[in-house]
Amino acid sequence: MNQSLLLAPLQKIDELRKGVEALGGLETPSTNKTEAMMKDCLRDCEKLLELIKKASKSCLSLLKSTTQGDVVESIKYFYQIIVLGIKDGDLGGFRSMAVYVWSKEDTIQREILQA
Repeated sequence: MNQSLLLAPLQKIDELRKGVEALGGLETPSTNKTEAMMKDCLRDCEKLLELIKKASKSCLSLLKSTTQGDVVESIKYFYQIIVLGIKDGDLGGFRSMAVYVWSKEDTIQREILQA
């Protein structure tokens, strides 16, 4: 999955932003097909990143849930965001789950230690 055509630009979104900014930003008309594709890619990545952040926000609240399953699935989600290298996608969730290393629930503790 790390070789996904969609994932690569998302992992390097900062570089993509700088490249588009060097071309005059998203609002400047494109002079060729390559510039247009680069700007479209950035727009798509920004939309996808917003959706990921929205999901991360929900998982942050589920991380504080009293239901063991919610916490475990949130841990798995944040682990995948970090492994996939999606910058700014976890909203600090990976750090937030560190406290569960000392959890009294074996399932939660085991999931954290596997991450």
